[in-house]
Parts: sequence; structure tokens; C-alpha cells
Amino acid sequence: MDSQSRRGRHCVVCYRGPRQRRWKAVSYAEHKQHRERFNHLLSRAVYRRRSHSVSVDHRHARQNPAAFDLELLNPYQGIDASQNERHNIRNVTGQPLRRGIWVDAIYDIGRIENVHFNPWWNSHSKVYQWQTANGEAFIFARADWEYVLNTFCFGYHVGYKFVESSTGACNGNFLGIGADDCNRAILIEQSAPYGILIANGEFTSFHGDDPTMLDVHATNTGVVRISNSAFWAVQPDRQDRRNGTVGLSDCTFVEWGSREERAAIQATSGSLLVRGVNSVRESVISSLENQWNAQLSRITYSTAQRR
Repeated sequence: MDSQSRRGRHCVVCYRGPRQRRWKAVSYAEHKQHRERFNHLLSRAVYRRRSHSVSVDHRHARQNPAAFDLELLNPYQGIDASQNERHNIRNVTGQPLRRGIWVDAIYDIGRIENVHFNPWWNSHSKVYQWQTANGEAFIFARADWEYVLNTFCFGYHVGYKFVESSTGACNGNFLGIGADDCNRAILIEQSAPYGILIANGEFTSFHGDDPTMLDVHATNTGVVRISNSAFWAVQPDRQDRRNGTVGLSDCTFVEWGSREERAAIQATSGSLLVRGVNSVRESVISSLENQWNAQLSRITYSTAQRR
């Protein structure tokens, strides 16, 4: 991208014609001069949006919308992939400030692959400070069998957020995902009973109040299963649930706090399954033994392996 593009002289806007079923890429400069509409799919489009609108809006596409090879430089909101079926989002980079990708009302399998949100545009301003306090990289509400592969975010308040909307909650397969330097690497308010399945993940939490890598709220009644993943930061994983189930299998915990009495996993309710956990300190599960809570309906764990 040349210097003129960086100064916003050659912006790219995205639109969908009233009688068209495909997304088009339109050069804003040429649109002003010639009113031409290019008839090709989005490819290497650079977005520089200053409003609170969504850079890529799939809500009216309904079925099979695709967003490939995009750089979302600094939009307020990135991609709205709600209210459609079989969305396909692939090879997306950039720095959305408030929300990266929002998924909801998906009743047939959607796919998100190779997405990398990193503060390349700015990492030393008040805007970036606001992003770390308010930004959410990936937000999932109702999504049936969502497939998410090789995604990453850095410097958000929440990396991966799972919520319940009027249409329901998410279940799906999340493989090779990562969240670095987020206040909440994973935040689960609600999940579908069929399960959020996370494998080969890497999660850290450093900034903000009480940074936590996995935070499962008391509102969750579904199932969360995490395997072969690594957690390291300055605070522990925290589970505060009522009826849901959280399972941690073959995971590694490193650097979760400065006080030895704080355990890596703190559970107060629901069902917890921990197996094959590897840690650098013995307190990975001490709170489960020493702070037993009657609200815990079931707990199964194997002895932590200390390096």
C-alpha cells in the first residue's frame, strides 16, 4: 500500500447493490469521478473507516457470503457475519478497534480461517488504550457448528467472547486459536449444551484489572472443553459458574500470579473436569482441594505434573 493510500486518498468502500447477490469492491476515488462499479469479488481491499459503521456487512447476504484477503486497517467495527448461512471469512488481517468479527443467528455451518488482528496501525496512542479497555476481537452468539481455524488477536479487552442472543448460543470447533495481551483471553457468558470445543490454543492475559485467561460466568449452562492448550499470564484462570461444565485436558499453566496461595484454576460451582495438567507450580489445583465449595456438583481431576 502506497503513502497516498495510507493517508486515505484511495479508500475502498464495500457495498451490495439492491439487485445483486454478491459483494463488490469499489474504489472510492474512482467512484466519485466516474461512478463506476467494479464487478469483481473483494480481493486485497484496504478499509480505512472513521465512522461506527461495519466495514463488511453480511447481514443482507443471507446465504454463502464470503470475505477473502482483506486488511481492515482501523475500522471501528470489522465484519458483521450475522443473519446469514455458511459464511466464509478467510485471510483477514488488521486492527478493528471495537469489534473484529460478530457472529449470530447462524443455522448452518459458518467458517472463519486465518484471521490475525494486531495493532499494526497504532499501539501507543489513547485510541489503542481505549481499544484494550473496550475492544472485543471475536464475538459469538447463536452459531450452529461454527468452524474457526488459525485465528489470533492481540491487545483487546476480550479476545474470544461467547454470549447468548435472542436466537441462542454458540457451539463449534475452535482449533489453533490464540489471544495475546488481552484482559480476558476467553470470556464465556453462555454456551450451547453441545459444547464449545477448543484445541491447540495459546492464551495470555496481562493488562487491565484482574487479567484472566479463561473467565466462565455464572450465567453459563452449556459445556466448554479445552484440550492441548497453553495458558500463561499474571493471573489465574477463573471459573464462576452454576450449572455448566468446563473441562481442561492436557493443558499447560505458566505464570498465573505472584502469590503462591492463588491457584491457577478457581472454581466455585458447576462441573469441572481437569486431566493431565502440567504446571510450573503445585498450586494449579490447590484451591480445588483447599477451598471446596458445596456448589460444585462434580469434580474430576488428575494430579498436576510439576516441571
